[in-house]
Amino acid sequence: MTVLHMDPTKLESVIQNIRALADECDAAKLRIYSEFEAEHDPTPIDDFPPAADKAIGNLNGRADTLEEAKNAIVAVNESGVGSMNAEGVISCDIPDSVSINNVEQLVSWSEAAIDAHDLQNIVETGRKSNGRDYDQVIESMREHADDSVYAETYIDCVGPENLTQLPLNVEGRVCTHFDGGIDSGDVCVTLLDQKAAGELAELQGTLLASASKRWDDDKCRSVAKAISGSVDDKEGWGQATVLNAMLDGHDENGDHVNDLDFNDAFLASLANRLDDINWDWDVPPGGRYLAGQSIDPMAGVLDAMGNNPEAALDYLAPASTGGDFDTTRLEELSKREWDEQGFAGFTAAAAAASSLRSSNAPDVRDRANALTDNSIHLLAVNTDESVYDDDAKARIGLLLANCPGELTNAWTGADVLEDTMHTEMRFSAASVEDANILTYRVADSVDAVSTIYVQLLGYAHTSGVSTARKNHDGAPAQQIEDINAAYNNASEATGALVGIADRKADNMNADADADAGFQNLLLDLTYAVFVGAITAAAAPLGPVAAGAAAGSTAGVGTLRKPVVADHVESAAPATAESDELLWTAAVQDASELGILDQDLYTYNGSNDDYDWIVHDPEGNYSIMWDAASSDTDIVGQLTRWRNEVGTGLGDHTISKLKSDFDRYFNEGKAYVDDRPEIPGYVEPADRTDDK
Repeated sequence: MTVLHMDPTKLESVIQNIRALADECDAAKLRIYSEFEAEHDPTPIDDFPPAADKAIGNLNGRADTLEEAKNAIVAVNESGVGSMNAEGVISCDIPDSVSINNVEQLVSWSEAAIDAHDLQNIVETGRKSNGRDYDQVIESMREHADDSVYAETYIDCVGPENLTQLPLNVEGRVCTHFDGGIDSGDVCVTLLDQKAAGELAELQGTLLASASKRWDDDKCRSVAKAISGSVDDKEGWGQATVLNAMLDGHDENGDHVNDLDFNDAFLASLANRLDDINWDWDVPPGGRYLAGQSIDPMAGVLDAMGNNPEAALDYLAPASTGGDFDTTRLEELSKREWDEQGFAGFTAAAAAASSLRSSNAPDVRDRANALTDNSIHLLAVNTDESVYDDDAKARIGLLLANCPGELTNAWTGADVLEDTMHTEMRFSAASVEDANILTYRVADSVDAVSTIYVQLLGYAHTSGVSTARKNHDGAPAQQIEDINAAYNNASEATGALVGIADRKADNMNADADADAGFQNLLLDLTYAVFVGAITAAAAPLGPVAAGAAAGSTAGVGTLRKPVVADHVESAAPATAESDELLWTAAVQDASELGILDQDLYTYNGSNDDYDWIVHDPEGNYSIMWDAASSDTDIVGQLTRWRNEVGTGLGDHTISKLKSDFDRYFNEGKAYVDDRPEIPGYVEPADRTDDK
């Protein structure tokens, strides 16, 4: 602990002396000007004015800096955080872990210390602190959420071991307006409830991420130990819901990826401690907890790893001696009894780690490949779709999308998951059927299907251009064949993806129809019993005439509204749109390879008419779709341009690029349509017969 001492009176005197010196310098500068003017400028002094102004500015700047520092320390003292002795010297304790190297950081430390003090005081007493209410303190915290010095100070002042309890204290403190002699201006009037507690937990998660970026490995371990210790027993399971609220749910743009950026070592250390906690779904958390949050202590930290591939890989597939890697933890987690939030976190970590398959570091790439291979297999065989929420589906979609070569080859007839561009990375655990099963499970998610689809097109570009350059450099006709082959494969793979998505939608609709039919049957029976009972009650006692029961329910159908099944649309992209994208991508690839003649780009002013025709510093033209404005009809313009140059120049290069992918698409779709069912999945049946 570092103790900061300051005498504000003496420091103010120093500040005034510096300002006085600056004023004297300014006055001296004016006198020199006057003297030179009186002497008719006998000697040039061109360098003097800027030099003098700079020196004066430096003095005033130093005075401003010292005053800012003094005000920060005085504010800490006045807030009750610091202390002043009889001689007027202010003393403040600054944790050794907080590094302050300039006045800006000192101010951040001061504001964080005050906010932490006031927040805890308000929650404890229900009264304002330093004239501020709860909302004002929270607003200050939000303004500083990305300030790492502020965040680090807040964490240290509150104590990492108390972070998961403070929001529960907020939820337990309902502040109301008091009368009866109490000054209402001093009472907190904000209603603190579950919503406020959840918002504080989320805010503390942002601060924790900011603070972690300043920590070394030892600090990461100590904070992880303190936080995990607060949730490691039955009494702390309620606090686990707060921890999950802190780490999970930060997704401002809705891309299913956590927005928080943590220190790798902190996340890995925290996860290693949390997965040792023994807890039981059947035992409810003791005391208060946040509703809507999982009590599984692993849910939040795994979700946070979704934005930290390195931490996810180190945790799920840690490196071992001899350059090997261990996927034991991955298998154990795949068999864990998850709720939706926890499972979504698990898939976030797996998907993030799989993105490192493209790493330039061989050891990282190999571990990520093994993790991806095992993740696809283990998710297919050990998990149930009942816990797949929208986030989980999007994240599994990302996991699959990180295997575009394997999926392309599988959906064009291969019987193993292998990328022909990287045969050394062939999967050994996951099968084609595993990939099909996982794809089917997420095929009702537009986000998942779109992500896979885009990566299939990206792989076509990479493989086509790579093959053309490697095998047929200088042979345009063969390079065109390479491009066409790559996009034919992409079209076939896309057909399979669309087929799976269509099958999923059809099955969901069949399920919905079956459910609706069964519900209507129940309603018919219910109304029949109801109307029969009414009829019987109104009729005289005696034998029931034949057909009376049937007649009594004849109008039942008009007495109730039938249940109509809600149908879903397929999550697959439109076929025509897919063909257009494949074609435009192929044209850009041909341009990138230099297959298209330069005079095509300038024909009849094309380079001026189309913003997607660009040129490099040497004046060489090419096609770049990224250069087009957002409202550009790329397909329409490209078609018009192709027709123009074809008519005017007789060019046949563009016409040789595939633009009709129907045959390949249909072959891919038949890959699914010709099967009686998706492997590993039972197709829906008319369940009313069973019920």
